[in-house]
Amino acid sequence: MIHPFTGKIKQLYFYITVWVLISIAHTVIVFILYQQALLQAFLDAAVFNFLFSFTGLSLWYMVRYLNFANQTFYFICTNYLGAAVVYVLLSVGSGYLILNAINTGNSEYLEFLDDSLPWRCISGIFYFLAFILSYYLIMFSRTIKEKQLKEAELKSAIQETELSMLKSQLNPHFIFNSLNSINALTILDPKAAGEMIVNLSTFLRKSLDQGKISLINIEEELETINLYLDIEKIRFGEKLRIGLDINDSVIGSLIPPMLLQPLVENAVKHGVYESLESIVVSINAQLINDFLHISIENSFDPEIKKESRKGIGLRNVAQRLFLTFGRSDLLKVKIEHHKFRVDVLIPQKQI
Repeated sequence: MIHPFTGKIKQLYFYITVWVLISIAHTVIVFILYQQALLQAFLDAAVFNFLFSFTGLSLWYMVRYLNFANQTFYFICTNYLGAAVVYVLLSVGSGYLILNAINTGNSEYLEFLDDSLPWRCISGIFYFLAFILSYYLIMFSRTIKEKQLKEAELKSAIQETELSMLKSQLNPHFIFNSLNSINALTILDPKAAGEMIVNLSTFLRKSLDQGKISLINIEEELETINLYLDIEKIRFGEKLRIGLDINDSVIGSLIPPMLLQPLVENAVKHGVYESLESIVVSINAQLINDFLHISIENSFDPEIKKESRKGIGLRNVAQRLFLTFGRSDLLKVKIEHHKFRVDVLIPQKQI
């Protein structure tokens, strides 16, 4: 822990300024109240206050050394009492000898110097206590700031960990189902199986690469989503229809990686998996008032699907948005006319 008054040049200037002001007040008091010559009043203030200020700097190291946590109260009090005596004797005694030497022959000032020794000692004790109190307040303030900084770092690390965990929660069922589909296609349609292997491999590689990044362009995110949909299209054929409406205004917009994949996967899962009819999954993106607005919508058969859609994927995305942007209103779900729709807002200015 650096010295609070000499560790940085700005703090040193502040310390010198404070003692200059004290010296000016000292000079005025000696000159007006004790009617000493201005030069003697100035020298008196300069010598004593320089000694008080210079000696006081060393008290910082004693405050750092003495610790109430592992030292006895008696030991600490004894040390402070001894330090106070040394501080007063060193500052007042040295000042007295110096001014005696400078003002030899000035009997009026020397008489004033002798008479003023008691209040100079009292001033020394006051300065000593002021130094000790200031150092403890500074140490307390620094400890609080360090604690707040560590808490902020810990909170940030926890958020990063949570985000990494959320980003890595790629549904294993999707991988298992894809592998089973590939297995079936190797006999029925080897060409489609090969295409699916390439798409799955590229999709998994992108998922791993993007897991290390906090934000990517919407174009990269949509490229990953298209890979995912290509895989599902091979699996479900004409049963899955895709509708993409991406406005040019969104080009270059930023988005947390793999944010849309759980939502699109939910749309496919709850739309296509549970329906005998052809299902449309629509993805729309546009930029509205500095927000990247993405909506993912799928039709569903209300006779088959009646249970709640508040699944892991939605919670995962909502939590990632909250951890990234600190807002809980960036994901909205709407069910209307046999259609399930999720709206996601990504703030662009905050990024």
